[in-house]
Amino acid sequence: KNLRDDSNEVAMLSALCHNEVNADGPTERPENKMYGFTGIRKLEGAAWPLDFKNKIDQFNATHKDAPRYIHENERALLNAFLAKLQLMDPDVIIGHNFIGFDLDVLLHRMQKLKIPGWSKLGRLRRTNMPKLQNIAGGMGQSTWAE
Repeated sequence: KNLRDDSNEVAMLSALCHNEVNADGPTERPENKMYGFTGIRKLEGAAWPLDFKNKIDQFNATHKDAPRYIHENERALLNAFLAKLQLMDPDVIIGHNFIGFDLDVLLHRMQKLKIPGWSKLGRLRRTNMPKLQNIAGGMGQSTWAE
């Protein structure tokens, strides 16, 4: 949370994709059918923890199906997330309270940072940003369900 303007910010994003979900019954969970990524950004005015980048490199060397990426700022993190999400091309995006909080925060931050590819969060290439709640992550109606 940004204390200067009392707004939520994005510090980390993760995605996990299962590319063979069975829509008509139970889905197997073999590890070779799942892949994902995590992006993390440096917090403003803070340094990375000691040896952090080396630990990320070590992790990535043994986890090629779920790499970690380091970004210097929130704008770079959000742009990378949109690019990777577009490559994954998910049919469904789910998450804990994704519609009630996360999606709204993502859209508010993309609007504030003037990120042009915000519509890549879905398959419709909209030109107008959906109506947003007054406060990012507010508990009002969903921004995307209009």
